[in-house]
Amino acid sequence: MTGTVQVLCTVIAASHLLCIPPVLMVCGFLPQHLAPAYHLADIASQVLQKPELPESETSSIRGRAKLRRALSKNAQNAKVQELAHCSIDLENLLDFYDKLGGETMKHFNPFLSTTADVVRQAVIPLSRMEGMEGRGFAYTDVLAAKGKLSQQMPDCMVTHTWSGLFLHLVAAIVSDALGLDEYHRIASKMSSGKLMRVKQKLAAKGVLHNRYWICCFCVNQHASICNGVGEAPSDPAALARWERNRRDTVTGQLLSLCDCKEPKVLNDQPDKCELNKFHSMMLWLQQQKPNFRQLVAADGDFNVFERAWCVAELVAAHDADIPQRICLYSNSPFDFDEEDLSAYAKLASISVANSVATRQEDKEMVLQQIFSVKDFDRELQHLIFGNRLVKQKSIGYDSLALAARTSRRLQAVWDQVRGGDVKLAAGLL
Repeated sequence: MTGTVQVLCTVIAASHLLCIPPVLMVCGFLPQHLAPAYHLADIASQVLQKPELPESETSSIRGRAKLRRALSKNAQNAKVQELAHCSIDLENLLDFYDKLGGETMKHFNPFLSTTADVVRQAVIPLSRMEGMEGRGFAYTDVLAAKGKLSQQMPDCMVTHTWSGLFLHLVAAIVSDALGLDEYHRIASKMSSGKLMRVKQKLAAKGVLHNRYWICCFCVNQHASICNGVGEAPSDPAALARWERNRRDTVTGQLLSLCDCKEPKVLNDQPDKCELNKFHSMMLWLQQQKPNFRQLVAADGDFNVFERAWCVAELVAAHDADIPQRICLYSNSPFDFDEEDLSAYAKLASISVANSVATRQEDKEMVLQQIFSVKDFDRELQHLIFGNRLVKQKSIGYDSLALAARTSRRLQAVWDQVRGGDVKLAAGLL
């Protein structure tokens, strides 16, 4: 009896929240639609009212006590505060982008060149100062030396992958400043020679000098990665990524490495290393800037949700209750008229348990920071789907059309589940 009641409640909830007449969900269609309907109804219910957890459980999930201890331990760390006082504003970010393909990295292709390509062949060369005994610095330090205001705390930290297009990273940040949650239109303007119009739009909105913390500009790449790409891993998938990272995406040629004299400071010197302090820096910034937030610049393939270190930043912000926002290339996967459900299916099945890292111990370390993978996945799904589902509104006869489109959409998703996509099934159920 209990099972029957749960089924009826699911049908009623899905019918109400998705504007689907109950008859469409019970007259011969229930077995086909129930699983995906439950998934969409669950997300929609979270949008309307996120469940309240008992205070003890909330404290456990958030790990606030643990975070406070970590903050008090690292607050006086000079390197944490040094990192926290680095940022780049949109004007300087767009000036940097404008150099690509011209005076810097002449072969830059906005439709092919990744962030990793740009870091290796633009950020690193431009942040080396020959007059300083061959030393290298963070790009923001170079801006400061030129009189640019770069040693200021950021308004927002950007989480992104280096494997995504650099064009998309910059477009996502610009779109965020303009209050948009998708960046394909800005990317189109930037790649078609309309960069000045983008700047004018930012200036008109009064956000041209909004400040962002972006690792490739704020971290001193010369103190860590500039002279190599690490040893070849044994895992086949990791080896393939390693091989790609050794070569320029456009030319296919091996990347030239930097021979600067900057000492390399890695995890063997934990107090001085910059790469292990992002978590502490986020906590410190949260204490110093109440409006500090996190932007997730999602690449077109959504790899940002699969990289262990990106997940670590998501976890850190989540645990500290730092406001988080995701900017996607396009919201079209959430459009009920969309025929291609592949992007939607991937987003629906995302789980931090499936994240990847070059080193297995890195992934294990990240997962150990999560009290409940299931609860964190639920919060991540809410972050991705939440406002985007709310935007799907209709009235009158449009509601009937929406119901029909939703029914076809649910059928298509169910067909994928029935077709044996185990990963998708896990996400939906």
